[in-house]
Amino acid sequence: MGAPCSGLTEMSSSGRDGAPGAALSVISEALTLRLIARPSPSIAPLLPPSSFPAAVFDTSAQPPTRIPRALVAASTYPTARAPLQLTLPMRPPPTSALASQLPFDVLYQIFLSVQALALEARGEYCHGGQLVGWDSNEAVAPFALVCRGWEEAAIAVLYRSVSLRGGTAARSFTATVKARPALAEMVHWLAIGLGEQKEEQDGDDEEMGSVNVDDAEGWAVASLALMQALLALPSVNHLLLRPLDSSARPDLLTFLARPRRLKSLVLLAREAVSSPPWAALIKPEDGPLLLPGLERLLVDVWDTVVTDSIPRDAPSPALPPLDLTCFCHSSNYPASLIYPLLPASPKLETLYLYFEHLRPSRAAADALLTVPKLRHLHFLGNPSFEELETDYETYAATNLVPALDLALPFLSNLETLAVSATDISTSFLALLPPRLHYVKIRAYSPYGFERPSRILEMLQESAVDLKSLRELEVQDSSERWPIELRLAVEEACESRGVRFSFVLDDAGEDEDEEMS
Repeated sequence: MGAPCSGLTEMSSSGRDGAPGAALSVISEALTLRLIARPSPSIAPLLPPSSFPAAVFDTSAQPPTRIPRALVAASTYPTARAPLQLTLPMRPPPTSALASQLPFDVLYQIFLSVQALALEARGEYCHGGQLVGWDSNEAVAPFALVCRGWEEAAIAVLYRSVSLRGGTAARSFTATVKARPALAEMVHWLAIGLGEQKEEQDGDDEEMGSVNVDDAEGWAVASLALMQALLALPSVNHLLLRPLDSSARPDLLTFLARPRRLKSLVLLAREAVSSPPWAALIKPEDGPLLLPGLERLLVDVWDTVVTDSIPRDAPSPALPPLDLTCFCHSSNYPASLIYPLLPASPKLETLYLYFEHLRPSRAAADALLTVPKLRHLHFLGNPSFEELETDYETYAATNLVPALDLALPFLSNLETLAVSATDISTSFLALLPPRLHYVKIRAYSPYGFERPSRILEMLQESAVDLKSLRELEVQDSSERWPIELRLAVEEACESRGVRFSFVLDDAGEDEDEEMS
């Protein structure tokens, strides 16, 4: 996705005052959705069952301070407007005239809804059950061309969120905002980086299909242009970082050290042949500079350099008290680097932890017990089969009680839980905290639950208090959960006022089955 500046530079007066046509129907739909309070993508807790978790980042906000038209318009127009008449005319004006007189704040919220619908339709906010970032608000660019009455609000939404990939896009965008500084002030959400599969070092890989113009200049030059764009934006509160050349590190640290602190940060680096190594850009020792002031942090980094350069027992740097309310970790950073963030985050309410290695249960439980306000927990472990085959017996012998069995009774504010079968036992129903109403258990491998039928036995014991539990979901294989067991568990749950659902997760089968 490109920056919004290209849409603005093509504006002309020829198409501004015609009938909005199809645009009005989209606005009408968006306004209707707004009136029934349909939520836009937001940082939300883990919401059962199908939207678990619904999203990570809150894109709702109050409209920005209005910028004078002369500063934001792509062309020069008179700034005076006729006041809105309070008496109805003898004959209603055309629909386009009425729409053009909607207040700025109303139009701003409508255009935000239009953008949210566009992102939702593309699945922009979903990957592995969690939000991984945001993009340019380019879906609203056409509305800036409809009429003068819509232009200001559409431009404000258009520049609210910007995505820049590569040096060419960065240089064009930087030139635009330096020519009109008011536009730079509007950018609050920024996604920036070289992207994936685009900027090869040598630029000679024609098999990639769409070779980027920046390929020939290399990562370093493109990264410098991206950093110049970042440093030109004083109002950025939410930053998504994709891979950059290590030469961008000094400028990046300069940005992170500014007095205005970030509220949201996404580190996104999925392993790709055409991406520079991530470990040279962001290092563990940057934590005290990067973390203070953050409310939402998502780390989605899969880089073999990280695995090779950081040992599993690497200590975490000392951290000051943090303001994190939402922390999502899905990467190959070791748990020893991640757990120390929890006691430093007393405000944390939503926690998503995904690892692909075995973790000592006592250390995991101790870390979870340092988060007293935790309401939504996603605690998943998916070790490789090689590790499970060689280390699981030793792991199970030294970690007799799974991590969640140790921590669950003490997480008094917990409301929703997703957990892997290797991190909880079948006796969890006797350990439920008072507010927990939704539990999802996923088995990534044959390891974990020794006897799933124990869940049925627990449900049939009247002495087991299910407290607030209202929904139980299990994802596992048909071999471990035969149909007879599933039906029996469903019946037992129904008798206790709990909805049970089962998702078949057999390797090599396309069959998905849900019982409700």
